[in-house]
Amino acid sequence: MITDKGQQLNNVKFEVKGDPITSDSAVVISNHQSLADHLVMPYLATNAVHSINDSTESEEAKQATLNKIVLPRINFFSWFRVWNVPSIRVLLNMAKCDENWELDSTLSELIFSRFLKTKVPEWIVLFPEVNIWTEEAAILQKAQSEKFYLPVLKNVLYPRFSSFYNVISVFNNKENYKFVKLYDLTILYKREQKKPRSLGGAIINALTPRLPEEPVETYFQPSLLDIVFSDYPITVQVTVKTKFLNRVPSKRNKTEKWLERLWLEKDKNISQALSSALKQEESIGQELTAVPLSPIKKIPVSGPII
Repeated sequence: MITDKGQQLNNVKFEVKGDPITSDSAVVISNHQSLADHLVMPYLATNAVHSINDSTESEEAKQATLNKIVLPRINFFSWFRVWNVPSIRVLLNMAKCDENWELDSTLSELIFSRFLKTKVPEWIVLFPEVNIWTEEAAILQKAQSEKFYLPVLKNVLYPRFSSFYNVISVFNNKENYKFVKLYDLTILYKREQKKPRSLGGAIINALTPRLPEEPVETYFQPSLLDIVFSDYPITVQVTVKTKFLNRVPSKRNKTEKWLERLWLEKDKNISQALSSALKQEESIGQELTAVPLSPIKKIPVSGPII
């Protein structure tokens, strides 16, 4: 297990925990909280290099290892295409395509076979939920899940199996020696804002001292502008779990069940993180149930009271 507080870019810092990441070729799957999820991948690709810097090897040995490392090329697989940087064409596809899109086996092999032949490490990144999680999407999904007797998820959308099966069907075979690992990521975002402590049931008067402020971290879904131009601290939390591709079932129905169980576990872990953060926020409000208040002084009055 690793815990990496990582670098800070502007007001954004990264916390990576879980299994270590290497620069070898891999399939990467993740929940989908924001468009900013795409910006997390380049950071993770360089994280393997930073872990080498933290090792106990000599400086010469570290430098020799760094010179041999080639950072993985990041390829996002979505909406019938594999792309490195989002384009107008990709965005148009996202607007027009059905969420349950799927490539036939011949086309899948044609698209992914070139990644097996390249000499550089490749990451194939996909978001099985397809769409970004929102409260509105979660409400609609809950109704659909109840209608079709599917598991009800609170913090993630029910995964679409088609794109995941396209990838697994190509890379999970005996002829593939390049892609060995699958990284299962859970991405969450927290922002730190200062809030005044609660006075509980205390009476406030004009002489009450100014309420002290405490930094409170809350989970939220940032936009790209929040990440680039944030005026408050943002923490990107990434939990990494490593799976081996040859342990993922290759038959369609078993692949779907495997991914479903993975998403149920992910939803549970996110619920625990949100619950823990909520308790911490509530405890800050309860710590100051009785701030010492300045007593109202009696002012002596001379002369008759009218």
